[in-house]
Amino acid sequence: MALYLLFLVFFFVQLPDSIISITLRNHIKTSRLFSVVTFISVLILIRSLASLKEFADKKLIIIFSVILSIIVVYLSTFFYSDYYLTWMIICSVIICSIAFSLILMAHDRKGKMALLIGIVFITFAAGALVNPIDHGTDVVFENNFTHEVKNIVDQDPNAKWLVQDIPSNYFITVGAKTINSVHTYPDMEKWQQLDSNGTYKDIYNRYSHIKVDFNNNTNTTFTLLSPDLISINLTVNDLEKLNVSYISTPKNLEALNSNNVTFNKVYSMEPYKIYKVTYK
Repeated sequence: MALYLLFLVFFFVQLPDSIISITLRNHIKTSRLFSVVTFISVLILIRSLASLKEFADKKLIIIFSVILSIIVVYLSTFFYSDYYLTWMIICSVIICSIAFSLILMAHDRKGKMALLIGIVFITFAAGALVNPIDHGTDVVFENNFTHEVKNIVDQDPNAKWLVQDIPSNYFITVGAKTINSVHTYPDMEKWQQLDSNGTYKDIYNRYSHIKVDFNNNTNTTFTLLSPDLISINLTVNDLEKLNVSYISTPKNLEALNSNNVTFNKVYSMEPYKIYKVTYK
């Protein structure tokens, strides 16, 4: 309970940076605490069930479970407002009501058996309906855009890629050498080519997702958007330093052609395009 209350404070309360640094909480994103809080909640639930005593008749338990379910589902709509359909809300209230009722009635052997059956059913349903099991990997590999990237990689396997506004690890699946894929550790040698004075070296991060924007009128700059998200505002004249051959983006890079760099569109499947980078 002490840990539970401590993490709830960290999760919901905006504490001063000095306090967060002292507790070392600044090493993780606040959103990561959600998993910790829910895990501790499960431990507390198990401990509570182990010592649960009968405290109310079944009608009162059912009424309380329905009211609690309505409150829980209503609160969840604040986080998933764009996801819920009406029938999903109704089903969620029914399932939660049954789950809460089984939990509160698990004070004897018969109640514990009913709860166990309910847990097994929910676990099986949640696992069986996970998208990758349901749909496989065709959504990644069996589309024209992926096929075109694969064709380019087959013809030019050593080419370096930059990806904009699309998950960068997506291209690694077909062998594209993607510079701004997630970095387990920062590639100091690579970033020093863009930041020779080390102005932004404190921003380079392990396990960082790297967002890239392009310009042709300012210097390359790095911005830390969150602990594991880096934004690079990259001048097109620095592309040659990274030896970039191809760029995938939904934007029109031809407007950024300069005296040093030319972007030639080699493929388009809306909204994304692939440009071949030519240096003069």
